[in-house]
Amino acid sequence: MILRELNQKDDLLKLKALVEQMKEEGINFELFKRFYYVISPKLGDEELIQDRIRQKGLISLRFYPQFSSINGSYNFLDNWSEANKNCFEDFYKVKDTELFKLYLKLYAISHEVEHAYQKLCASGIFTSGSEQVNSLYRYLFDLYRKQDTFLPHPIRDVARLVSLGLYKRNENQYFVERNANVDSFDFVSKLALECNDEEIYEAFRDGRKHVLPVGYMDSTMGSVYDTYKNMKRLRAYKFYSNQEDLEKISDEEKVRLGLPISEEVRDAVLNLKF
Repeated sequence: MILRELNQKDDLLKLKALVEQMKEEGINFELFKRFYYVISPKLGDEELIQDRIRQKGLISLRFYPQFSSINGSYNFLDNWSEANKNCFEDFYKVKDTELFKLYLKLYAISHEVEHAYQKLCASGIFTSGSEQVNSLYRYLFDLYRKQDTFLPHPIRDVARLVSLGLYKRNENQYFVERNANVDSFDFVSKLALECNDEEIYEAFRDGRKHVLPVGYMDSTMGSVYDTYKNMKRLRAYKFYSNQEDLEKISDEEKVRLGLPISEEVRDAVLNLKF
């Protein structure tokens, strides 16, 4: 989503210049925040997400859909990048771990910004590329929202809490997390390529390939279907019975969004060829 909504020419040039400055001077809180302000969702000059990112603290970066804000501390992110600098070594070895730590920080903030874009798709301000997917985001994000009513609805509220609990238990396998990973890996890999950091590009490109199979390991149905099925909310999911809607979407977009695909495409995804 980030690359789609950015001004492709001017903003990418700004990001490239910031990354080059980070590589030369070292990344710090000020440069990190400047990077964030370039990629943060906007309408014109209006910021659409509250910025509650602080330099010091013990809270990890996270998008809070209830408040449409990104909270957390840069210091925590600094420690996290150090702890995870070797996280890709199993399938792609990056020799420059300091450079990789820099890009891990950019990945972390882009991941939370992707969540913000998902919420804005749910609100109708942006689009995921599919109105049906926008509505599915809307349905899921509504589970986080407090009920705006004075009257109790015990049956509805219990069902809501059960679904939310099931989501939180498996959230890394569900489509909101999966899709944010897919798009943020894609964003960082393309930014690294723009900056001529080919090892970083390869690492995040391969990271994306390893995330794409989530939802396709057992069937062709995808992570969106799995999410709603496992949350006991399958009646809110519409694509599995609506071939006409699916036919309007390319295979590339179906895989990116976690929608049902053909067996041939699934084989390519599982073999990391997509």
